[in-house]
Amino acid sequence: MNSTPASATLRAELTKTTQTVHTLEETIRQQLGYLQGAVPLLPAELQQRFTAEEARVNELYALIPAPLRAPWQSDFWQSFEADGDPTPLEYYLFGQLPIPMPDRRMACRPVYQPLLRAEGAIILLTDDSSLDRSRALQRDIVLRTATLLPGSSTFTLFDPKGLGATFPFEANLPRTRKAGSSIGETLTTITQDIQRINQRVVGGAGRFLDLTKEARSGESFEIIAVVDFPSAYEREPRALELLTRIGVSGPRAGRHLILEYNTSSPLPRDFDMKAFENAVVIDCRAEKGLQITDFATHEVIERLLDQAETHQRLQSSNSFNALAPLEKMMSASSAERIETPVGERLNILFGKHHSSGEVAHGVIAGQVGSGKSHLLHVIISGLTSRYSPEELKLYLLDAKHGVEFKVYKDLPHAEVVSLRTRPAIARKILADFHAEMKRRYELFKDENVNNLAAWRSKTGKVLPRMLLIIDEYQLIFEGDAAAGMDELGPILRMGRAAGTHLLLCAQRFDVEGMRSSNFNEIHLRASLSLAQDYIQTISAFGTEGKRLIRDLAASGELVINAQSGRDGDNHRGAVARLARRDDYAGANGDQPTLESVIESIVSHVGPQASRPIMLDGTMASTLADNAFVMQHRVAPPSAEELQRIAALPLRDGGFEERMWTPSGKPIGLWLGRNFDVRSHALCTLRRGRGQNMLMVGSRTELRATMLANMLVGLPATVAPQELDLTVIDALDPYLPGGGIVNTAAEYLRSLGAQVTLADASQAEAALTAFADTAHSRQGLLILCEPDRIDALVDGYDPYGAPESGLWATWRDLVRRGSDRSRHVIVSAESVTALQSFMNPSRDGRDFIHRVVQQLSADDSMTLFSSLAATQIEEMTEHPLAAMYVDLVKGERARNLFSSYAFDHDISREQTREQLQVLLATAFGEATVVTE
Repeated sequence: MNSTPASATLRAELTKTTQTVHTLEETIRQQLGYLQGAVPLLPAELQQRFTAEEARVNELYALIPAPLRAPWQSDFWQSFEADGDPTPLEYYLFGQLPIPMPDRRMACRPVYQPLLRAEGAIILLTDDSSLDRSRALQRDIVLRTATLLPGSSTFTLFDPKGLGATFPFEANLPRTRKAGSSIGETLTTITQDIQRINQRVVGGAGRFLDLTKEARSGESFEIIAVVDFPSAYEREPRALELLTRIGVSGPRAGRHLILEYNTSSPLPRDFDMKAFENAVVIDCRAEKGLQITDFATHEVIERLLDQAETHQRLQSSNSFNALAPLEKMMSASSAERIETPVGERLNILFGKHHSSGEVAHGVIAGQVGSGKSHLLHVIISGLTSRYSPEELKLYLLDAKHGVEFKVYKDLPHAEVVSLRTRPAIARKILADFHAEMKRRYELFKDENVNNLAAWRSKTGKVLPRMLLIIDEYQLIFEGDAAAGMDELGPILRMGRAAGTHLLLCAQRFDVEGMRSSNFNEIHLRASLSLAQDYIQTISAFGTEGKRLIRDLAASGELVINAQSGRDGDNHRGAVARLARRDDYAGANGDQPTLESVIESIVSHVGPQASRPIMLDGTMASTLADNAFVMQHRVAPPSAEELQRIAALPLRDGGFEERMWTPSGKPIGLWLGRNFDVRSHALCTLRRGRGQNMLMVGSRTELRATMLANMLVGLPATVAPQELDLTVIDALDPYLPGGGIVNTAAEYLRSLGAQVTLADASQAEAALTAFADTAHSRQGLLILCEPDRIDALVDGYDPYGAPESGLWATWRDLVRRGSDRSRHVIVSAESVTALQSFMNPSRDGRDFIHRVVQQLSADDSMTLFSSLAATQIEEMTEHPLAAMYVDLVKGERARNLFSSYAFDHDISREQTREQLQVLLATAFGEATVVTE
């Protein structure tokens, strides 16, 4: 019906009539009370009716959930346990009001009124004589709300005169709003939150209370408890206006004002309490006789609030199940973007934004304990649940002390998983990712397109988007910030079009080494909780974002902005729950665990699923980690195929050895795993002058272990039946490293190699036989600890050149033997040991391949004319680190690697027993060849 002056007059008349009726009803009730006392015949009948009515009321009262009505002193709270299904607080038992019965006894009626269901403020009427009562009620409301809605409630407590005395347990509440510099500033932030929640959370749903728990995820009900009104606020007119606005508009957004109105104090001029529309009024004044239960003891408060803190995150976030429906697993295309929700109203996206622009890269900041690792698990699980390995590939790089990414060791989407990463390795991984970006631009150039989506559209082929996630990304700058920025900078500037994205994580947005100009390329900014004194200094977010970050819970809540931190595009919420299998929260069979999600992904891809390259800065590498060796551990490919493989880039499984030709009769010696993503250190001995190797290092057992692994890996490049191996080991078999090389040689003998084993006393005969030019096989002589071979040492004359004897045979072998494919490997503990039978500077020219452990400055200068070998441990921080130098390429082309051990436990002593276990397991299927 249209509004007219006549209809307005009619409504006014109806209102007046209604008020008159209410006045008349009150008069009748008063008269009835008078009659009850004046007429002696009525009390019996009235008592009967009153008793029946009281029984009915008590029955209804009993239906109220126990947590809403149980006194704090009852035994109920001793066994109360908070859970994931919070007790509704739509209505609240404010207390009990005494009512006189006809027989002059007193009965109590519960004052059960709306709380979260209220459409306006809750006003507690009080006066100077009953302040204790109203404040006891304020405390009761706050404690019961915190107890029953542990993950869904926030508290803003205004006590301007008592300075916190009204709420002595405030510091123990699970979540309170961070106060501004004034009452007005704090109230302003509340009104801004009301506007944000109405627009972005509630929308057209009606009101916050009516949303599902999942839809409210990351937001909470807020109790704004105000005491000392109006006297403490009359000097802040802005505060009065804001309190009114919050009281009237707050309930729709879940913000509920509990206002203590002291009627003994005059209201400010031109202010009328009628401004609080739809208010629920509770009269606490003494003459009304409202009875409020005694407050809880300190022990009860402490126990209940501890529970509230524990359960806060579980109740404020939704399950991963709601974000990753199984029926849509791995069905999305990454042609334009990759994205996944990580919580209600929270979305992580890389590529083309739905509204406008592009999201090239992202950054996440969160202080210790804020839930950063959990968020990364949700992101990784969400993305890999939506996209197949053909659509998405991940590089996962964990901080140098972290193991969070170990759970992804079988994830088919993962290209590289690096744990406890050292700075040098981090930069190598970044370089590999950079190389992939450049490779893609070459592909685009061939098709005359400039981005991934266009290339896929034109060719009809699938090229996955790549996402490199670095936890604690400041480590890429440690030790060499310029080198880190050289790799990071081009990816930040050019990675978007190539579909190569970065997600950088740290405890702060600003890390030393990151240039501000490059930070501007990071469009996605996400913040977990941060230190309060740091928030104001950040430039990654605007004013609105900083305010939202300031009010985040200590753990599990997030602010995301995909528009470079600009105000107006901030989204706040709770990160979805995704428990670990050994976590108490994962005991609920209805909730997924991270491990179960990964298992379902692996199962969905099937047995053809690839496995990532696993790197661990504190684990040893083994020969079994070398895919090429394991594929050809019994016999090498054909000469032509081996030449083709050797010329391939490392990324494609090759050696990047273009000089590998069948005519050179190359012998590949696998030394260890390079400190990079894909390659293993390979020394190639080929026909020609100086093709021999010196190994120098003080840790004898590690040199022996390296030699043993070289021998075990030989069949991948040389057919054992074509190999003549002589091992002269002068090391006492009972010393560390003793017997290890001989055990490996015996393994080659079982495969068909011709093997001669000798000790120091047999050295002359063995060396002479090996130097015999009549041999037709490729030859390899290994000389261990030569300074302990008397026949060799005694024949050495540093000032002359004897024409006969063992030393003469030795000199001729190292100078000319490699021309005949008879190569020598010498293993000694120091340059001093070498000097007992050769001149390292002069005779060293016949050993162009050098493998060393950490050396002294003098030894490094002797072998390389530089201090390169003095920096091995400093540059790698790895106990098995070594360096390989091919003198033809020069010392600048040195290669740092982690020498192979017999198992991945870096702390274990290397023994022949461990080698035997490795041979029996990883190499146990090798076929024994008998000549």
